[in-house]
Amino acid sequence: MKKKSNNGWRFYLIVTLIFIAFLFIKKNNVVHWIQSARKIDQQEEIIRRHTESIEQMDAKLHGLKHSLDTLETYARENFNFVKPGEDVYLVDE
Repeated sequence: MKKKSNNGWRFYLIVTLIFIAFLFIKKNNVVHWIQSARKIDQQEEIIRRHTESIEQMDAKLHGLKHSLDTLETYARENFNFVKPGEDVYLVDE
């Protein structure tokens, strides 16, 4: 009776190397997927921040359009508007 040579480990080694090649060496690999997922998360965070900023600006714009007091306060604070006869002192901080 002849003894069979144990070549099973070679098969598993070859299969493992092919698997590693597909996971890490090819252009569309696991590392690329992870980097893409990270980039998408970063871009979604930027979108969220910009959306919040737009909502704040919309609220401010609505206040400026519909409230004369808010508009007057904004003009005084940002453009140094004054009423005739008022004395204004600018303090540099």
